[in-house]
Order: sequence, then structure tokens, then C-alpha cells
Amino acid sequence: MAFAGTRRPLPEWLAAIVPALALCALTVAVLAIRRPDQFTHPYIFIEDGQIMQAYAQQGVSAVFGLIHGFPNLISRVITVTSFKLSALHAPAIGVALTTAFTCFVVLCIYFAPTHLRARFVCAAIPLLIPAGPETFAVPLMSFWWAGLLLFLALLWCEGHQGWRIVFILLGGLSSAVVIPLSGLFALRALLERRASEWIAAGAALACALLSAVAGILYAVTAPPEPPRADWILLGIGKFVGWFTSSGFLSDQATGVFLAWGVGTLIVLAALTWASRARLDRYVLLLVAALMLVSLATVLRAPLEGMHPYYAGPRYFFYQFIMIGWLLAWIAAESQGALRVAAAGVLAFAIVQGFGERAFRWRHEHWDWKAHMLACAGSGEYDVPIHYMGGKANPYSGDLTWHVRLTGAECRRLIANSLFGKV
Repeated sequence: MAFAGTRRPLPEWLAAIVPALALCALTVAVLAIRRPDQFTHPYIFIEDGQIMQAYAQQGVSAVFGLIHGFPNLISRVITVTSFKLSALHAPAIGVALTTAFTCFVVLCIYFAPTHLRARFVCAAIPLLIPAGPETFAVPLMSFWWAGLLLFLALLWCEGHQGWRIVFILLGGLSSAVVIPLSGLFALRALLERRASEWIAAGAALACALLSAVAGILYAVTAPPEPPRADWILLGIGKFVGWFTSSGFLSDQATGVFLAWGVGTLIVLAALTWASRARLDRYVLLLVAALMLVSLATVLRAPLEGMHPYYAGPRYFFYQFIMIGWLLAWIAAESQGALRVAAAGVLAFAIVQGFGERAFRWRHEHWDWKAHMLACAGSGEYDVPIHYMGGKANPYSGDLTWHVRLTGAECRRLIANSLFGKV
């Protein structure tokens, strides 16, 4: 019998289920707030239309296709599954599956045995990054969330190696970020010389090789331009500076956000150095990942045109998350003024990004079911596909994509649905 005034510890299952439910509730709430129209008027965005077209022509084998030369496995699985369940209600099903997968990744950040500290905070950070919610609640963008599994596998502790390999394969076959990260898996294996590390590195390198070969053979984008010296300063300004200033400096001149970025980098370096006695070498892996992913990003897309709201917010996704994880790590391992400083910088970065344009995107309300039925009754039909949301999103303008389907293809999509054929 417990003495009066003592508190019994929570049962293990309850201690796990409470944060799990809290994180799932937070995930659904944030996705609904940041992309509200995807929950009230769901629709198909960007290359999801191409996956739909491939499924209409190839059936479920469309899961194994490429998008711009890369597998993007999870995105294709979600979209193909949505259309297989019901072509007339595919957007709503896609949002539901995407939300479920996002919850899965958020829970993995919390529960996976990694070297991350303050894991509840780390799990919430991807939902709250101060950038446009381009990667939120859209099936195609699920591959960005799958890529986070690779970072977890890189920072893995001992044990549960089966799950680690699952994370590497799912993330590596879904996201091209496996290419820059594979080198860090190999580096960790060389330093630690354990069988588990060699297996993880082998899996990562295999996925990286597959993505690289596919990208070289099938990518339609132009080859990257050679690196330039000014990329370092531009990268600091955009990937570091905008993390703490995207809400109020992102429309300023280059020199302004560059100065802010240098200042933010100095603060990050000072906090890391001051806390070095309590930080382990895995922090260096996280910093190395930040540098390599940033380099891979600027090789993939022009750095000058990137913007956290209206020009590729997705390209800030991993960098902002890793900086947030670093600050959470420092805060968890520090005490006194250092803890307050690290937590304060992280809190400031998140709160300053709560502006309407950064935190929430809207899109025009188009009737997907009506378009599919019109297509089924026609000889040929141009199905409209959202790019960034149409006139409801101030960064989208009037840009709309279209996917041309024959009436026979649309009728086949509807007929092959398992549910909701009318």
C-alpha cells in the first residue's frame, strides 16, 4: 500500500498513450489549421495528377513509377490507394491517408530510440516550422515527411534494428535526401565499426544509388550549375536567418536577411560551444546533415529564387527542422541561462512565423467529383489540378495545371474503385 501523499507511477502503457494521443491531436489540428481547405474541400495538387494519370493507364503498377526521376514511393502509394478506394472521393481519402502518415512520422520522432533530446518538442517542431505549409496535408508531399525517417535512422541508438531498416527503406525509396545522408551513414559505420551500422549504411547506400541512377537516367530537369562561393552567404541568410525572421524579414533586401542569418548563426554556434561538455558526437552528425542537405538543396534548385512562403517552402523543410532539433537538444542538455537562451530562440522562431501568410494556405474550392463525372461522360477531358491553390492563395496567382484523360480512362477509374462508384 502506498503511503499517504505519495504518487504512484503511471502504468507503462498509459505513459506511452498519453503523449501519443497528444501528438496525434496536435498533428491533426495543425494540419487542419495550416491547410483548412484540404479538410473542408479536399483537392488534387501538382504531380498527384500525373500519378492519377499513370494509375488510369497502368493500374496499381503506377506505384513503381518516378516523379522527376525519383521514386517518391510513399506519395505514389497514398495516391494510388486513394483512387483504388474511390476515384470520385480520392482527394478526401488522400488527405485522410496523408494525415495518418504524418501522425505516424510525428510519433516515430517521439518514440524511436534516437539520440535526440526533448523528443516531444522535436516531434512537434516539423508541424510548427516558420515556412509556408506546402508540405502539409497534400499526398504528393508525403515524401518530405518520409525523409524525416532517414534522419531518425541516422541518429539511432542501439536496439530495434528492424525498425531502423524499415525507416531507411521507406525514407530512402521515397525521398532523394537519402543521397546526401548516405555518406553520413557510411561515416558513422566507419567510426563505430558495428555490424548494425554496416547494415544500416548498406541499406542507405543502396537506396541512394537507386535514386541517383534513376535521377540521372530519367530526370527531365537541367543539370545543376557549378557551386559558387556566394552560396555560403546566401545559404546562411536563407536557411539560418529566415528560421528566426521569416515572419518579418523575408521581403527585405538580401543584405538584411544575410546580416540576420550571420547573427543567428553566431548565436547557434555560441550556444553549441557553451554546451559542448554536455553534447555528444551525434550532435555533430545532425550539424553535418544540415550542411549536406543545404548543399544538396542549392544544387537541386536556384538558391536566389527560394522563399519560405511563395517560392519553394519545401526547400526549407529539413533545414528548419534540423535547426529546431539542435536548439531543443541544447536546451535539454543545458541548465540555467543556456537552457533559457536556446529555448527562447526556438520559441521566438516558431512564434514569429505564426503570421497568416506563413502559417496558413487556402485554395479555391473546385468540385472534384463533378470533374470526374464530366470526364467520364466525355471523349476527352482536361481535369484541372491545383498548383498552389489558385486565386485563394496570394502566391499562386491563376496558375492551374491540367491532366488530360479520355472518357474511357475516367470510366475505368470509377469502375475499378472499391467504394463510392456513384
